[in-house]
Amino acid sequence: MLCCVVPLQAQFHDLEIGVMGAATLNMHRGSFSTSSGLDECGTFSDALTPGLMIGNDVLARIGDRWGLSGRLFYYRADGSFTSPTGTTPRVRLADGTLVPLVSEYALTTDLDYIGLEALGKYFVVPDVYVAAGPQVGYAMRTAFEQREDILSPSNLKFSNGSSSRVILAGSFERTSVDVNRQLRLGITAAVGMDLTLSGNWRLHPEVGFTYGLTNVLSTFDWKVHTIRAGVTLGYVLNAPAAVIVTEAAPPPPPPPPVPSMPANLALNIEGASSITITETRRSDLFPLLPYVFFDHASSVIPARYRDRKGETESFDPLTAADSGLASYHDMLNIVGQRLRERPSARITLTGHREPADGEASSSLSMERAVAVRDYLQRIWNIEPSRMDVAARELPSVVSNRNTDDGRAENRRVEITTNDPAIVAPIQRRTIRRETDPDIVRLIPLTQPVSAFTDAATIRIMAPNGRVLMDKPYHVASQETVAWTLNADDIASVLGTAQRVDLVAELTATENDGTSRKATRTIPVRSMIRSARYDDEIVNDSTVERFSLIFFDYDTPTISTFNTTVMDLIRARCRTTSTVRITGLTDRTGNPTYNEDLSRRRAASVADAIKARIIPNAIESRGLGPNLLFDNDLPEGRFYNRTVLVEVVTPLDR
Repeated sequence: MLCCVVPLQAQFHDLEIGVMGAATLNMHRGSFSTSSGLDECGTFSDALTPGLMIGNDVLARIGDRWGLSGRLFYYRADGSFTSPTGTTPRVRLADGTLVPLVSEYALTTDLDYIGLEALGKYFVVPDVYVAAGPQVGYAMRTAFEQREDILSPSNLKFSNGSSSRVILAGSFERTSVDVNRQLRLGITAAVGMDLTLSGNWRLHPEVGFTYGLTNVLSTFDWKVHTIRAGVTLGYVLNAPAAVIVTEAAPPPPPPPPVPSMPANLALNIEGASSITITETRRSDLFPLLPYVFFDHASSVIPARYRDRKGETESFDPLTAADSGLASYHDMLNIVGQRLRERPSARITLTGHREPADGEASSSLSMERAVAVRDYLQRIWNIEPSRMDVAARELPSVVSNRNTDDGRAENRRVEITTNDPAIVAPIQRRTIRRETDPDIVRLIPLTQPVSAFTDAATIRIMAPNGRVLMDKPYHVASQETVAWTLNADDIASVLGTAQRVDLVAELTATENDGTSRKATRTIPVRSMIRSARYDDEIVNDSTVERFSLIFFDYDTPTISTFNTTVMDLIRARCRTTSTVRITGLTDRTGNPTYNEDLSRRRAASVADAIKARIIPNAIESRGLGPNLLFDNDLPEGRFYNRTVLVEVVTPLDR
């Protein structure tokens, strides 16, 4: 035993607290999209964007050479990306000539992190140190705004009158039900100086680099690395006295291991040796009919309109209903939720009645408008001052008063607003995943069995090291091991890649303590498909479905109500797209005439699309009366007077 005097400084030379700040260069690396990899939203990759980092620092000096620093910081990791649209459609100018349209996508991301960092410091000379250590952070905000900018011709404008338009904005989590924030893990290396200012004050200029190990979002191949340069201003709290400690002599080295002969180990797979994951995607844009219809001579909101008393906090219009008409019957709740989210929005509720059905009371129209206002106030706590009520005898656009159906449609309250987002269409995207096979059976082989201890393990790991299965295995049993696949787990491993290789690993221990491993590769490939309105499956393409309502009465003219939807359809079309347009009507009127009217409405939509872009193929047809929705309900007849548009675009894989 060796006994000596060691100052306490050898453990904690001094303790320093301070504040730090740094300018950063955010190095975004990867390839990702704002809409789960769909081609029409652009794919973005590398970007360099300035940022900042501020926080607190605690430094404990250990001896003359070592130190340990802990930091709690705020980090702004914003990014600015651009991506070519990938196509050069032809557009028609005012003089009728067709010219190529060159545009690009621009994406601005807002990433705000709160993080912790632990750095071990080594002072190569008294005033200069190098440091390294782990970093962990949590994203408090992951928002984005995506624009499309026209590069040429320079005089061409979008429908908003500008050469730039916002395509999509919001939080990344809202683009898909599968997108979640990831815990940020990274490794930091830095070099800095230790400068004494006066008394106990110190200044530490420092430059460093953090390598991000994890993706920003769960389904995106997107990492952020950081170069930073900044300073820390610190104050030294203590310089403790020396104490006497004893230092034991090192133990003798262990004897070298006795070499042994390895046993044989293998891992096979029963049946199919690869996995296929199929994603079936649906994308529907459903218009929100801003009318509430009433029973004859009644001002009571009919029971088919959903009352969400006590459910407002959990209400989600994307999951609350499984069909279009069911979504409409939640219309008052959708309007209420949007009003609560947009406090500057106002609405006007205009009630109507049908005197031809005996609704002679002049107060009935106002009573119906008040009933809708009271519901929004009672269930959604919307201030009455934001809701104007008005009354008319008949709507400004009257349905056919010579039929029962037409008169029923005139008994309604119309909702208008100063904010188009209040009655905007509902965008519903769903993804259903399946794996083939759904169970993988592993066959461990140990030869001879007597050469191994009984306890072993079988793991299946992703390329990034994530463990998908970890099961104990008894060597003596010689049984197969079943792995039940989780389609969502497999999809998260694939990300945007078309194929990855998983690794199955068998770990066993020989009787002399030697650990042995056997591995087997399991290929995984993805297949993406979408469904049309008639449930026809289209492979390796995206199918987006849109519905237009409110055509001008007895004409094929596209009303202003459909302007937003038409702009979105044209934005989604590519020169590689195939577009199918189907016109439909309700049961009112002559079937032959209705079929011709539906055909003309479909043709007018096709002409409006081709005025902006010429797809690879476009088909329009009219089918006349249909039973998409219940023709016995006034809202069902409105939704049956529609034009359905399907845009099929091949994936860029």
